[in-house]
Amino acid sequence: MPKYVIDVPSNRVIYFTTNDQESLVPGKEAVIYQDHFAPPADMTIQNCWNYKLVGRSLIKQQDENTRTTKPTAVEENKNALIKLLTNQINAARKKLMNDFDFEPQIYLMAYQEAISTSGSQPYCEQLAKMKKINIVECRSFVIAEYQRFSKHLLNTDIWRRYYLEKIESSGTEEEQAVLRDEIGARNFEMDLF
Repeated sequence: MPKYVIDVPSNRVIYFTTNDQESLVPGKEAVIYQDHFAPPADMTIQNCWNYKLVGRSLIKQQDENTRTTKPTAVEENKNALIKLLTNQINAARKKLMNDFDFEPQIYLMAYQEAISTSGSQPYCEQLAKMKKINIVECRSFVIAEYQRFSKHLLNTDIWRRYYLEKIESSGTEEEQAVLRDEIGARNFEMDLF
């Protein structure tokens, strides 16, 4: 009965033997897997890393180092543009979070309380005391802040989706250079879509 040593993080075969008597000691992040299925005919000790345990089957995986085609410049540029866009959007959102008084979850909870017409409003009451305003003014303040915050957050998402679509449809390095310049120059905090 074959025994396989499986690397747990990757599910790849590290070692195998068809000798039932051979004692195997797995490493720190490995386990021994024993089953009735025979190893694939072309699997050897030298290439067993190319096999992955999926369910109860060994599937040959293409090694990243032996990839037959390299990504094109356009593909690499798309990945770089997505990373640039993500960094720009995240920076705008971080600045947005710093510009407002509350965390996003608190905005939502406070807004729900402020628009509620029944029940107590402990948050608005405490905030009104702190700001030395009446409860009606406080509710108006909370609603206005939530709407302003939401508008900016949704605007960054619209820009993100807009540029992701443009990045995916870009087919030349020239188009991507224009996109890179646009994304780099865009003020995602202030520019409305």
